Amino acid sequence: METQHNLHYILTHTDSNGITIFIASFLFTLSVYHFFLYFQHKDKTYLFYSLYTILTFIYVFPKAQNFFLTEITSQKIKQLLIFYSSALQWIFNLIYLVFLIHYIRLKKHRPKWYDFLKKSIRFYVVILILLLNYTIYTKDNSVLDAVYAFFFIPTVTIIGVATLAVIYRINSVIKYYVLIGSTVYISLAIYSYYSTMSEYGTTFLYYIALLIENIFFALGLGAKQKMILTEKNNFQKALIKEHQEKLVLQKDIQKKLDIEVAEKTKEILQLNKEKEKETKKKLAAEFSKRTLDLRMQALQTQMNPHFLFNSLNAIKHFIIKNKKEDASYFLSKLSKLIRKILDNSQLFEITLQEELEVMQLYVNVENMRLDKSIAFTLKISDNCNLNTIKIPPLVLQPFIENAIWHGLALKQGEKQISVSVEKENNYCYIKIQDNGIGREQAAINKSAKIIDKKSLGILLTKKRLLAYFEGKEPKPEVIFTDLYKNNTPAGTLVVVRIPL
Repeated sequence: METQHNLHYILTHTDSNGITIFIASFLFTLSVYHFFLYFQHKDKTYLFYSLYTILTFIYVFPKAQNFFLTEITSQKIKQLLIFYSSALQWIFNLIYLVFLIHYIRLKKHRPKWYDFLKKSIRFYVVILILLLNYTIYTKDNSVLDAVYAFFFIPTVTIIGVATLAVIYRINSVIKYYVLIGSTVYISLAIYSYYSTMSEYGTTFLYYIALLIENIFFALGLGAKQKMILTEKNNFQKALIKEHQEKLVLQKDIQKKLDIEVAEKTKEILQLNKEKEKETKKKLAAEFSKRTLDLRMQALQTQMNPHFLFNSLNAIKHFIIKNKKEDASYFLSKLSKLIRKILDNSQLFEITLQEELEVMQLYVNVENMRLDKSIAFTLKISDNCNLNTIKIPPLVLQPFIENAIWHGLALKQGEKQISVSVEKENNYCYIKIQDNGIGREQAAINKSAKIIDKKSLGILLTKKRLLAYFEGKEPKPEVIFTDLYKNNTPAGTLVVVRIPL
């Protein structure tokens, strides 16, 4: 009987027996810990959770007896906190809704409910501001307490329960932490709040609700961070696997090239002794063309290392900034581009339609790294059937790459690249025009080493066109034209003319 009496005394005198001090210390520790986690992870969920726990702490600690913070806090401040306790509860319950929005990412999963919650929160804030003004003016908190008890608590509870029902239907493993914690809190807190209106003795239930809720919320934030790290690791593994597949393909093509060169060399040496000069010349030409074809295949599988390095850095930047949608979108576009290049590397020729599709994808990938600042347009003449025009793969990429990184990357203001295709007198004219800084200024900005490297890429492209259209007259041609406006460089026009 005495044990029961002691237990009853402990549960009904939480402010004087240390329970309130324990809960206040627990809340303060959680708030400080997650406040620093916000700066580490740059995730607003931690910030709102820290704000929620510190406001709850401010609500709880003035009631604790023999607590050093309570002792050093002036009587006037403690009276104000108690006087405006309903407003304080009003605020941290709204912060709780904001925390839920960011924790489960409602804007992505349930946008309509997300909009409803935003409007509801704004409505509650307006009502609270009006009530606070009235309370300050009249110095009477009875209206504030009544509206909180008989309007805010019932309505926000309904919204909270409905939000939990919406969260339950979302496909996410971390939802159970917030569902369990919130369900326990809402049930015990409401019972505790209304029961104290008739008799004192259930405040301990509210503290139990706070304890359980915050334990589950803290565990949920840890689970969320673990899920993010797991997704990041899986993403990195996928990149490594893609890179390894590319290296294997390169080795296979190189091996094939070496075998072909060895066999053809042996065949030429043998025919030098047996056949006439004309036969040897023909065979040498065939060998040269075949070798060039294989080298073209090998080159087509090699992405520019700077392009891959910068693309991976861009994805890393999105992950660090917690922009998972942008990282996923960028990875999807980059993977698709690499896959198309690997597929085309097995082909001697592709249609102009396929080449332009790859170039559009390449511009999209580069444009994401430049904050989507480049406007890209494509215009096809009505008399051109792109599916009947054949060219070697990736012959347009060096020109577009030069336009982006040497014409537009350092340009301020509007950036444009336009590609047009026209047919005239049995020729196809592919025009690539940018409004960049011009070749003269680009040459000043580049080091000699980079200039030689880019020039080699253009030279190789010209040789590939000549080899592909061998025997056709007149030969294909690449023409560079510097554009000016009011005697000021206004971009570059590249015209690739190919016979039909």
